[in-house]
Amino acid sequence: MNTKIYTFFITLFLVFVLLPTDILTAKQKKKSQKNIKKSVPTAKVRYRAKQMRLRRVFVPVHGVLVQTLTGDTLLAQNAQTYFNPASVMKIATSITALETLGYNYKFNTEIYTNGDIDKDNTLNGDLIIVGSGDPSLFYENAFLIGENLSYLGIKKVTGNLLITNPFYLNFDTSVQRSAQELKLIFSPTNWTKSVQEAWTEYTENRPNAVFQGLEIIGSTQIISAGEIPIRKQLLLTHQSRNLLDILKMQNDYSNNFMAEVVGEKIGGPKVIEKFLIEKVKISPSQLEVASASGLGENKMTPIATLELLRYFYSSINKNGKNFDQLLPAAGVDAGTLDERFTSAELQGSVIAKTGTLIRQKASALVGIAYTKEKGPLFFAILNKDNVLHARRYQDEIITNLIYENGGPVAVRTTSSRFESSPNILINFNNK
Repeated sequence: MNTKIYTFFITLFLVFVLLPTDILTAKQKKKSQKNIKKSVPTAKVRYRAKQMRLRRVFVPVHGVLVQTLTGDTLLAQNAQTYFNPASVMKIATSITALETLGYNYKFNTEIYTNGDIDKDNTLNGDLIIVGSGDPSLFYENAFLIGENLSYLGIKKVTGNLLITNPFYLNFDTSVQRSAQELKLIFSPTNWTKSVQEAWTEYTENRPNAVFQGLEIIGSTQIISAGEIPIRKQLLLTHQSRNLLDILKMQNDYSNNFMAEVVGEKIGGPKVIEKFLIEKVKISPSQLEVASASGLGENKMTPIATLELLRYFYSSINKNGKNFDQLLPAAGVDAGTLDERFTSAELQGSVIAKTGTLIRQKASALVGIAYTKEKGPLFFAILNKDNVLHARRYQDEIITNLIYENGGPVAVRTTSSRFESSPNILINFNNK
């Protein structure tokens, strides 16, 4: 080829292909500027699905599925693609636990002794705590136990504090540390600042509470169920709140510890996965359960997630409960959604579960948005993206959908209240 011709084509290539923005004609530039000016008012319109599409929010890192109560699909994108749902797995753990153990299931922690109480208020023997894996034992529960041991007239224990596994206190997975903390709580003269503050809060709710302390002379020992003394008598039984309330607490704050403990109680991730396949009827190709809390590499498609959500909603209704008794109301309940959808109109109109794994760039929002025209909108938004960006995206989609369908309907505008309270059952044969 002639060198001049070759040079001409090379130059033409560079001008038209590599540097196209530099060769706009005056007419093209004017047309481009005109289009930009026209787009400005559109950018100020808040509640339009068309605007969302113009902003190119539907990209491969987002999975979206939104349906009405009757099953009509309003939005769908990558609905059959795997995403890490993160803490949305707590919904799966919750429904498996509720249908396995029952909505009113309580964790019982039993307190025994192998000794006798004398006239000097001394228990001559060991104090034995038989744990049940209650994930909701905190300072106030320990105070309640101590207060009722005082009611039985026990001021001193000459033996040891024996505790069986599983026993957790204040979210501590170590039964040894939990046992040592319990012994400390029983001894007011040794209270740390955190225990003293917890007692102050406890007495604000129970102004007549009296606890003079319980001195345990012996050591703290962890024993197996087989090592529990044969000769023993029951003193007290501490009953937790019902499972519904424990799961509400777990889901509002997305507490991984509680979810893992509840998951272990019902048999672990494989049992949860089996439940989703056999009971919820999710295809095995649509999910993979690695943990009860959502930590790790769980997998779920938006389609499977919405199937889970619908089953969850149906089961709750059949048992005479409300959806917001198990998941937080955005902008109303303390926890993961207390600072989202906080405008006066939107507060309480979105009931949902969040999911976040920052290192994996996994973010999710799954729940129901209540609207005036189309009622409850079931949505699953699963993202693989920067978490802050993903949350803005989630909020924008749900806000737009609500206003496109007549505006929000608040389910609740005040903080939720627990249905049950921790309780002590006293064996009055020892009183």
